[in-house]
Amino acid sequence: MIPTVPASEQSETPGGGPALDFWQEVPRAYGFPLTLFALAIVPGLNVLAYSGHGGPCWLFLPLCVPYILLRGMIKIIKSPNEMSSVLLKFYAATLPCYIALAYPLSWAATTSLHYTFGGPKIPTWTFMAIMISPYPYWYFS
Repeated sequence: MIPTVPASEQSETPGGGPALDFWQEVPRAYGFPLTLFALAIVPGLNVLAYSGHGGPCWLFLPLCVPYILLRGMIKIIKSPNEMSSVLLKFYAATLPCYIALAYPLSWAATTSLHYTFGGPKIPTWTFMAIMISPYPYWYFS
């Protein structure tokens, strides 16, 4: 059973609003895409997850941002009004950071996949587009 803290003992920000533990919320919100990045970057793991013939992680890549957005919307809707504004600010600040970090992580992932499997290197922008969009532009061309 997870211990709960009574509402009277919960921490608040200096302005009097509810506090959000930033370093606990980041892995909860972004753990799924960060795990997929890690599976692509680590050479031993990417053999199983991203095999050259279409490993299972290729199916999950387009679900990263929808997972983040859906999880954020559910948390914002279910939380009390004071906390929902804090969560909205959290996602407004961290989602652009995720998109900015997606490029260097995509470069590391595509480089690792290239050296693991050989053959032509997957373009970094292509991998990044899959990680930040459920429907990259080439799906419709």
